[in-house]
Amino acid sequence: MTKDDDFLRAMRGVEKLPQGVDRVTPAKPKRSPEGDRRPVPRFDVRTFGEQVEGLAPGVDSRRLRILRSSSGSVRVDLHGMSEAPARQATLAALERARDHEERTALIIHGRGRHSDGQPVLKSAVVEWLTSAPAGRWVVCFCSAPPSAGGAGATLVLLRPHRARRSRR
Repeated sequence: MTKDDDFLRAMRGVEKLPQGVDRVTPAKPKRSPEGDRRPVPRFDVRTFGEQVEGLAPGVDSRRLRILRSSSGSVRVDLHGMSEAPARQATLAALERARDHEERTALIIHGRGRHSDGQPVLKSAVVEWLTSAPAGRWVVCFCSAPPSAGGAGATLVLLRPHRARRSRR
């Protein structure tokens, strides 16, 4: 076998990035400051202009297509919040969704048009969804369709919540 054969075998199944993709930024695994030392899965995060999407490892990209048609069963509006309270509100909404066995959430963060430079909350939401503790709950996320807020909102698909066993 030649090096070309090895290369072609290694590249089997690799797909070209969609046209218009600005960059692909895999999020680094994080460890929870709350004491849980399990690493968070490394998400494949992509941006397309103002649009963003993220996929946990091993998750079929068809989940994103399904998520895009969702409206989000739990909603949290972060408008007017600074970063710390917005993070608390986001995590609380995701926990509430899990506790009520809801699988989708809509996080309304705005497009960041009033921020200096980059959108603060929009970028922070991606960080929160790909790091502990939420990163272990998230299957995928994407910018909402225009009817649900477009680039100013993010739809999230959560893993099914396993019922906690009661201790006797």
